[in-house]
Amino acid sequence: MIEAITVEAFLSIISSIGGSIDLSKKEFSIKWGSFEIKGIKFPMIKALAENPAKMEKVLSTIFIQKRIMWFDMKMERTLDCVTSLNDLKNKINEELKVFENSEKSEDKLITSYLFALKNISIECEKDFKNSIRNADESKSEIDESWESEEDIPEVLGKFRNNSYPIIQSLMEYLKKDNVIRNQCIEKLNSGKDQLIKFYNVNNENMNEALLYEE
Repeated sequence: MIEAITVEAFLSIISSIGGSIDLSKKEFSIKWGSFEIKGIKFPMIKALAENPAKMEKVLSTIFIQKRIMWFDMKMERTLDCVTSLNDLKNKINEELKVFENSEKSEDKLITSYLFALKNISIECEKDFKNSIRNADESKSEIDESWESEEDIPEVLGKFRNNSYPIIQSLMEYLKKDNVIRNQCIEKLNSGKDQLIKFYNVNNENMNEALLYEE
């Protein structure tokens, strides 16, 4: 029974034992915090690890190029955050158009990750709008006149703590010397430093995506 290991550790084990164990009918789930991706079949994991170009494009589009995922919280503004979240959702939707109707194993798995990130980003946008309504009941929408940024560390911290495990898990399908993977690691480390500084978490209680056998 496989329980509570990273995708990277799982792939390393599979590589070391070769084909001595038949995993073709095994199903897994990936869990982090209160989130879960279920119904992951071993051929999906294997196919995604063998197709790095798809993962490189996805990670570049939804993480490396999106500063809402890693930029200095203290430099952000509420309006910019909401605009960036909308753009992130649009980018995710563009990627979903590529993958969600595909019959390829790796595309189905990418789709599951993308839907999870999309839902987390939608919740973050709602949190920003709720914080504005709580502070000023006369405002129903964010506009240029809104200048209070005091809720950014809490709202953006929650978003990043919930979304970083997705990025962590996705990049683990890439080899350690992969350029995109290393760029992700650099930005993830920077973002995690901010979570420690502004969101009152430490490395031990940050969310981590782990693989479980169902």
